[in-house]
Amino acid sequence: MLQLFRLNDPYRLVLIFVILVVIRTVWLIYGLPLPLFGFKWQLLGSWLAQDHMIYADSYDYTGPLSALVYKWITILFGNSRWPHIILSTLLIILQAGILNAIFLRNKAYHENTYVLAFVYMILMSGVMDYYSLSPQLMSITFIIISMNNIFRRIDNQATDEMFLTSGIYLGIATFFYLPAAIFLVSYLISFLLFSTAIARRLILLSLGAIIVYFVVWGYFFWYDAEQHFYDSFFITGFLREKIFYLSYSELSLQAIAILLFTVISMSIFFTARFTNFQQKIQRVMLIFMITSIGCILVSPELSGAEMIFLLPSAAFLITHYFLLLRRWWTRTFIPLVTIICIVIFPFFWLSHFSNEGLFLQDSSAYNGKRIMMIGDDLSVYEGNTIASPFLDPYVSIQRMEGLKYYEDASEIYDTILAADADIVIDKWGYFPKMIEVFPDLGKRYQPQGGIYTKISN
Repeated sequence: MLQLFRLNDPYRLVLIFVILVVIRTVWLIYGLPLPLFGFKWQLLGSWLAQDHMIYADSYDYTGPLSALVYKWITILFGNSRWPHIILSTLLIILQAGILNAIFLRNKAYHENTYVLAFVYMILMSGVMDYYSLSPQLMSITFIIISMNNIFRRIDNQATDEMFLTSGIYLGIATFFYLPAAIFLVSYLISFLLFSTAIARRLILLSLGAIIVYFVVWGYFFWYDAEQHFYDSFFITGFLREKIFYLSYSELSLQAIAILLFTVISMSIFFTARFTNFQQKIQRVMLIFMITSIGCILVSPELSGAEMIFLLPSAAFLITHYFLLLRRWWTRTFIPLVTIICIVIFPFFWLSHFSNEGLFLQDSSAYNGKRIMMIGDDLSVYEGNTIASPFLDPYVSIQRMEGLKYYEDASEIYDTILAADADIVIDKWGYFPKMIEVFPDLGKRYQPQGGIYTKISN
């Protein structure tokens, strides 16, 4: 199979796209479960599409650019899972094409092929969470785009604009997914270690990221929501207690096939010869691999989607390993076994190791209602419309502390009224306190246990 892609033919990307669609179609026929965090991204888009604002009216820490994408997906295509799957598929092919073009342009391999694009696509089929349009997937797109500038600088093809645009790309990646900011450090290290660094250009790299920050900050400043932006995105993004959808051992098990073949491919460093420039590229990719581990450690949540940042380095190493195989039987069987193991393992993991609590369960007692859940059970929104700003438990609880202060309480009250929920399900016991602060709410909803039903006029 690998021989099909050992040609420098851009049309091979069409075949790679077809294979990716086939793999994903098989998954959809088999029954691809929807992870709870993936459902939360859909809910966020649905809530924002109702003319609400991220952070000010939405108690969540998702990156502002990711939130903007989810909002417009809902506006354009409705509250469906299909647009997320289709767009993630197109994004993966785009990333594969860009990544392959970067390494072709920089002569990273002894051959000019599209094997790297194929391997990257296979790796993106190795974990179920990659089927979602995650902030991590959107963020890594801009990290990949900016990667070429590192190699150009190492090859002494540098301009001041190159550093500025690299910083802008990294800034955009950060505002899709905050832990991606750590890649700015890896860029600085790469420039310092493998090229003659000029202070002015390193400052331009940082300035590019700062420009993006001020553009985003200016938006929230205009709507008088900059404090909510700081608190929800920056402070919560780094300081909150990590959400463990998976433990570290479960995360390693979920991606064991990818990790195993990545480790095996590192044998190239001891068995093959490379040009000086190729060796520098390899060291940069190792720095990227270490940086991706750093992203996992500082991430506010731990799920399979975190491993996405590892995949460009993994694809780079595995491709090297495949291209350096010399005996006919190794060239045939080792890639075939690798591909089969990576593609098949998610089915095995889902059947034997997955936790059903990670996935959306169709357990809602309501249908076609506008629901406000003051709690962490998002499954109640299945088959209903979200009418609630309470998307992340940690951010929501922090915001509810504002009931003690008039200005903050007024903002909460305005958001609750604008939500216009048919049913309020209060798992945390905050709604009675809201009624105490704002008696008008008590006239709008009829209590029954922890459930409040809107009184019809």
